[in-house]
Amino acid sequence: MPRKYLIPQYINVIEDDLIVDIEWIESRCLESMPCQHSVRYITKSGTSHVDRMNGVKIYNLFQKLGKSCPLHFMIYAPKNSEAEKYWIS
Repeated sequence: MPRKYLIPQYINVIEDDLIVDIEWIESRCLESMPCQHSVRYITKSGTSHVDRMNGVKIYNLFQKLGKSCPLHFMIYAPKNSEAEKYWIS
């Protein structure tokens, strides 16, 4: 008899329910190119979601939210000095 495993129930984010904040980014990195991390974020409706995002999407999300971007994701920044103001270590 095959083993039964619980299947997590994922909530799809409705396109109109915009991301308004990032709660945390998992430090474990899938070292692909671009890298991938699990991210917990808050949407406009106030709900919290966990999803896997690639480094480019994470970098762009920080830019869109006007937040300082962790140094780990700065390799995805455009090559200009203006991007340096978002660097944090």
